[in-house]
Amino acid sequence: MIYTLTLNPAIDYIMYLNDLDLGETNRSKSERLLPGGKGINVSRVLNQLGQENTALGFLGGHTGQFISDWLRAEGSQTDFVNISGQSRINVKLKGEQETEINGQGPEISPEEVTALLAKVDVLNQDDLLIITGNAPASLGADFNTRLAKHCSDRQIPFVLDIASPDLFDILPYQPVLVKPNRAELEALYDTKISNQADTIALAQDILAKGAQNVIVSLGGDGALLVNQDGAFQANAPAERVVNTVGAGDSMVAGFVASLSQGQPAGQGLKLGSACSADTTQNEDLATKDGIARMLDKVIVEKI
Repeated sequence: MIYTLTLNPAIDYIMYLNDLDLGETNRSKSERLLPGGKGINVSRVLNQLGQENTALGFLGGHTGQFISDWLRAEGSQTDFVNISGQSRINVKLKGEQETEINGQGPEISPEEVTALLAKVDVLNQDDLLIITGNAPASLGADFNTRLAKHCSDRQIPFVLDIASPDLFDILPYQPVLVKPNRAELEALYDTKISNQADTIALAQDILAKGAQNVIVSLGGDGALLVNQDGAFQANAPAERVVNTVGAGDSMVAGFVASLSQGQPAGQGLKLGSACSADTTQNEDLATKDGIARMLDKVIVEKI
């Protein structure tokens, strides 16, 4: 079973505007509500792929119920810890430019953390836990590192998709996949990537430090996979970019779905790239039909 973990889920309240005048009353053209959070995005794309999954994390209040109901309606199983606080709401204002106001999220108590770890302890070496995003401040800056060690001690395979220097502390626990984008990779190593060789060299360093697979998202240049079998490049087949939110999460979903079916990592890069590309075509996330269409356009080559 694939498990996704979202430590600070949200409702994304999206408002479409012609203009935004600060200090004035503004009226939207339309609005929509969507469940938000990196792990939740992964679960939603896994549902489009027909891949069974269970969503874990912290949820509370009416907003938490909205998120849970949405996931179950789309096909995910859910096993969230019900917390005393209210899950956050992020406001996204979309006009000529996009402005976001992200909620801080609720405080998580030690008892609620213990309850989450008990749910993780049910997993075994045949499962896969996807750890994504940053932990709320109340959990401590090193929570993802502690969680990775918790998984490693219990031989629970895990995927890591976080943009944090904590990555280097977690790599010795041998994540199945690490997926930085180019900007995150540059920030992690405090350097500027000039070419494909630079990207491969940094990915190989992550591999040497413990990761089993490294995918680097390269935006319009596609994606690069590095593992023990070598380096693989996938193109970016999207015709137009409507939205980039969730594209990296979609890449993770496609890769782990392929991996869970016993396919080679190169095929996982192909499916992940198709999921990511289709997400960029939509205001929401990738769809089953869109992924199938993009699969025909993704080309993976060994470097």
